[in-house]
Amino acid sequence: MITFDHDGLLVLRDALIPEVRDRAAEAAVRLLATDRTVGRDRSVDGKDGFRGVVAPDDAFLTLVANPAELPTLVGLLSPTST
Repeated sequence: MITFDHDGLLVLRDALIPEVRDRAAEAAVRLLATDRTVGRDRSVDGKDGFRGVVAPDDAFLTLVANPAELPTLVGLLSPTST
């Protein structure tokens, strides 16, 4: 956890299996191809994305509730004893 404390980020290598990553990427492409405007952020410089993408497609749920990441996340967010 020293890296997180010092750098403010932590890389969890291999936390996403390729199938989960590919499924989420495919869902993102499908979502961007729609005319949906709710939660959509389109900027003048051509960037296009969504806030709250878990609701529109279940493929994103695994990114949030990944068993390979949750224990680390809970540990980082838990209060430390002094």
